[in-house]
Amino acid sequence: MPVDFQLSPSEAGIRNAAAGFAATVLKDAKKDYVKFAEHHQRFQSTKPIYEKAVQGGLIKGQVPAHLGGTGGSLVEAAILVEEMYAVEPSASLTIFATGLGLTPLVLTGKPEHKEFLEPFLSGEGAPLASLVFSEPGGVANFLEKGAPGLNTTAEQVGDEWVINGEKLWATNSAGWDFGGADLQCVVCRTTSPSSDEPADALMIIMVTTEDVKRNNPGAFSVLRHVSTAGHTACSGPHIKYTNMRVPAKNVLCAAGTAAPIVLGSFDLSAVLVGAMGVGIMRAAFDAALEFAKGDNRRGAVPLLERQSVADLMINIKMQTEACRALTWKAANSIQNGPGDYNARRELALSAKVYCSDAAVKACIEAINVVGVNAYDADRPFADLLNNAMLAHLIAAIIFRQDAICRELTCPSQFTFRDNSSQHVSIIARKDDVSNNPAPRAIADTVKLAACRNYSERRIIIPATEPFPVSSILGGIAAAGKAFEENEAGSREALIEYSRSVVAALEISSGFIQRSFWAEPAMSANIRIAVDVKLFQHLKEAGDDGLSPSSLSEKPALMSPYCNA
Repeated sequence: MPVDFQLSPSEAGIRNAAAGFAATVLKDAKKDYVKFAEHHQRFQSTKPIYEKAVQGGLIKGQVPAHLGGTGGSLVEAAILVEEMYAVEPSASLTIFATGLGLTPLVLTGKPEHKEFLEPFLSGEGAPLASLVFSEPGGVANFLEKGAPGLNTTAEQVGDEWVINGEKLWATNSAGWDFGGADLQCVVCRTTSPSSDEPADALMIIMVTTEDVKRNNPGAFSVLRHVSTAGHTACSGPHIKYTNMRVPAKNVLCAAGTAAPIVLGSFDLSAVLVGAMGVGIMRAAFDAALEFAKGDNRRGAVPLLERQSVADLMINIKMQTEACRALTWKAANSIQNGPGDYNARRELALSAKVYCSDAAVKACIEAINVVGVNAYDADRPFADLLNNAMLAHLIAAIIFRQDAICRELTCPSQFTFRDNSSQHVSIIARKDDVSNNPAPRAIADTVKLAACRNYSERRIIIPATEPFPVSSILGGIAAAGKAFEENEAGSREALIEYSRSVVAALEISSGFIQRSFWAEPAMSANIRIAVDVKLFQHLKEAGDDGLSPSSLSEKPALMSPYCNA
């Protein structure tokens, strides 16, 4: 890739084609799928969009040329993802999840498995692929020695393999009719490993719709369609395999060979997650810019001419440009070097984590620009924030696994440690969890974070077992009560309470990982609701000299998540 970052003719063509597809096919997708009340119905309603993507070569384009596809470089893929995600994340994710589902086939590149790729090269129909990896209970430590490993198992019986287990969050895994995707690359473990090393038991077995039909009814079943706060037209259901029999030819990676393929698949997708973040940031910037140009909040000039608003907009734009550059560099590096694979992999994961975090912050800053009007469901800001949270929470899992979980301290003696990502880690030891009720621990953490001015950083408390949502809500309430008692409900205490609620929401994502994203009661929309409540309290504080007209003159007293 040129050092000057000028797009090649091929890359420019990809950008123009993707932008054209987004403007003509994706632009009005949400208007159609929001008509359906149930999550799985919204997903099914996007099938015509997916069919157009197939006809337009977007599926074949995710397979490299040497395997019969038309795919180009990873930089081109990142450009494509950004353009589409800036317009419609949900329908786009379904398209790109098929690419992830095909990645194990691409990485192995075995001629004998070409038949499994053929439906995705024809340019017809709506074939879905899925990398079926995540499970109930999580998979972040699936290669840890001495741990139980994956729940899903495969047992060889004659010339067949029998799969049993449950999977969750695997996009596209159930297919359009919920009888299974056209191709499922199921990550599982053999029941007869050659050693006690978890990697030696790991396998990837392919399951097709034809395999499902050959089995007994109930061999593949959908236990639950997960309704999510963001990406509301995607499918990542809770599925179950019950004595699912597949022929031996379906083994993509035999026991002991699958770990590099699984990790490599997610390493490549990490770059594209970064591009997703860039697309969301672009959308947030465009929506906030339109508002700031057209609204003056009853003032003499448009909001964009106010320095505070201009500063927010500039920051979003700078971060977007920085994230795009990082994503392109990571895409080029992981394919072309320099350095060994671990060095190139590190840059890909950095793009995933940094861009995911930046996307959430950009959405919040866009909300700051718009103020209480951002709470209007007809505006895109709540959806943008919820969509951004998906990548953010996936990145949080990587961050916790790589940077936090090796250090354990007592919850009553918090240890603050700034790392290269400028996050503050507050680590809880498993032995102490039962002696420290979640509400008390969270309340203490929130108070400590506020008084030390850490409220604008993401605070994570990893624990070996997730705390329930009710405990987190209890922690928020306890923190609020403590502030009211200690500071007599003063104006400053109210502001700190608002910040603490936001901090507690971030804490909760560390506890329950992606379940936070799927729990409506803990949706990131609460951030906005908190600020509306805060604004109402401030308006009523007339004896302190605060009035709606003077709020903008005292920014130091305002919540960082509120602008009116």
